[in-house]
Amino acid sequence: MNIKAGQLQTTEDSPSSSPGEFWSSLLRIKDSDDVYEPFVQCTICQQILSYDVKNKTNSLKLHVQNCTIKINLPKSAMSIDCYTNKIATLSSDDKRTKYGLMKTIKSSADILIPDRTNISRTIKQIANEYRLKMNEILRKELKQKASEQLSADQEPTLHLVLPWINKLKIFCQIKADDLAVIKQFKSILLKFINEKTWLTQLHDISTFLHPITKNLSFYSQYEKSNIHKATRRMLKTLNILEENQEIQQIGPNINIAKPKKKPKKMRKDDYSQEDVMLEFALASQDDSSEDDEDEIERYAKAKLVVSNEESVLQWWKKWSINYPTLSVLAKSLLGIPASSCTSERIFSVTGRILEQRRQKLR
Repeated sequence: MNIKAGQLQTTEDSPSSSPGEFWSSLLRIKDSDDVYEPFVQCTICQQILSYDVKNKTNSLKLHVQNCTIKINLPKSAMSIDCYTNKIATLSSDDKRTKYGLMKTIKSSADILIPDRTNISRTIKQIANEYRLKMNEILRKELKQKASEQLSADQEPTLHLVLPWINKLKIFCQIKADDLAVIKQFKSILLKFINEKTWLTQLHDISTFLHPITKNLSFYSQYEKSNIHKATRRMLKTLNILEENQEIQQIGPNINIAKPKKKPKKMRKDDYSQEDVMLEFALASQDDSSEDDEDEIERYAKAKLVVSNEESVLQWWKKWSINYPTLSVLAKSLLGIPASSCTSERIFSVTGRILEQRRQKLR
């Protein structure tokens, strides 16, 4: 504006042709040559108003009156600051709960961002739920199947060790689409299996003495040969000799009644002994040879049929004429339990029977 720039100036001189008290609230405007401009400025509201000597001053007079009335009005209404700056009074109980924040209508970071303790507690709860889920899977898949079969006390179990160890290791194989926690869990479980399992040649020989897993498909040819040699050494160690040398050996292919079939695919929750052993054997038995070989070679190359309803000891009893020395070894070796669970159960039961309070007469 020209007034602020110093090009114009104001003066309190009122025009002689228009006297009035309202001019005390108005300033006339003139330029540097003392020539009055057709404008005046109100000292109350600082507003620039148009004015010409030729025109009447009623509008100027009315403006000054209105400004004076506004200034003299009493301030009956309270400012909004009185409400925004007012401090709300709350009880100590409300301040300790989330309802105190709601009553003050005040935003809080505690409402928007959860506490670190709550985050940690939530993560821990999720981890515990996932751990319980994995334990449930292991309980159903491993404990109820593998543990119960390996600790059975009414049937042979030593020949099941290698097939089940192989099955458990297959379960622990890491897949590409597994979650990071599943991969870590499988690696820990596989490490635990490798550390806790103690395998000897007794397990190899007992697996070889079962007609389903006798081909030892998971072993190399060199390892198979070593197992056959270990079987011969055990026959000599136990002084198991073939007594009836004059009995005509019956060909191992006499009872071949069924062609070789591909084993049926197991259901996810069905893990019977036969299924686990068939998976270990891969159903790939070699053809028998017509050359005269020792009993172990003939047994290893023979195609044999095993009924699911027939136990391994019953099978060896039936085939004892064909394999007399191996049948004796099988009866001796397969009678060894795979774990100490059976003996511990018997010991516990016997201990309860022979305890002191049961020996007292009444």
